[in-house]
Amino acid sequence: MASHYPSSTEFRKHSENLKAVTAALVQIERAHKRAIREGDQPSELAIRKIHTLLLGVYAEARLRKIIEDPTGFNGRERELIWLEKSQDKRWSSTVDFAARRHYRVLAHQSLDEVLSTAALARVEDVSAILQHDLAPVITDRNRIAHGQWVWQLKSRSENQFTIDQSNFDYNYVALRARFRLLDLIGRLVNVLCVSEPTFDRDFSSLMQKIDEAKIDLDGSSYSTFASQLRSRGKVAHEVGSAPVVNGPVVGSSKRQRFLRRWLARRRSVDGAQD
Repeated sequence: MASHYPSSTEFRKHSENLKAVTAALVQIERAHKRAIREGDQPSELAIRKIHTLLLGVYAEARLRKIIEDPTGFNGRERELIWLEKSQDKRWSSTVDFAARRHYRVLAHQSLDEVLSTAALARVEDVSAILQHDLAPVITDRNRIAHGQWVWQLKSRSENQFTIDQSNFDYNYVALRARFRLLDLIGRLVNVLCVSEPTFDRDFSSLMQKIDEAKIDLDGSSYSTFASQLRSRGKVAHEVGSAPVVNGPVVGSSKRQRFLRRWLARRRSVDGAQD
């Protein structure tokens, strides 16, 4: 049965791009967890950078799909957004045009002159999230993509470096939190663009989830996460190395049966998390 949701060639292609990027992220996350589980530090450090880079790619792909959603902007609004050269300015313009459409603010009017205090606060909250939480993702993506893996150049400079070096050493927990945050930011901006009642209904809930996602951005729980992951890997190795004949464990003990049941449950949980 054909879908009645409005579409366009551009929207379909950006949707396919986003789907492909998301699928790649799933594989990178699995490789990242495998490196942690196996204690392969060189691989883990390399994957961290690729993981960080791909999150920036995801943010851009998500924005392109939002902009081209046929239920959101008109052609002229899209043209004006695409005129912005940087990703962070395109995100900001997307929010500005969406707010004007949402609250029916004319082009020559200022948002703070027309919007109620509550409405203006919501728009400012979204803009603040872009500035404080999304902008670093874009900046990190650009620097990694341009080979600035240890020493970063100052903005718009080809020979002046920042004082401090950075290895973009975000661990798995921090990067996973970034992905959750990007997904929520994308949902928040998208509903602002396409649905006034949905934005009004879901704003508080999405903001609460965004605040919850920020808790793990510092990656402080990484040591506990890595320890648990390695422990599960050790148990899986024990179970996997047990001799099996026609299904049952040879000389099966209560411990071996327990380990098999435990491993089956863990695989189910890990699959759901992936």
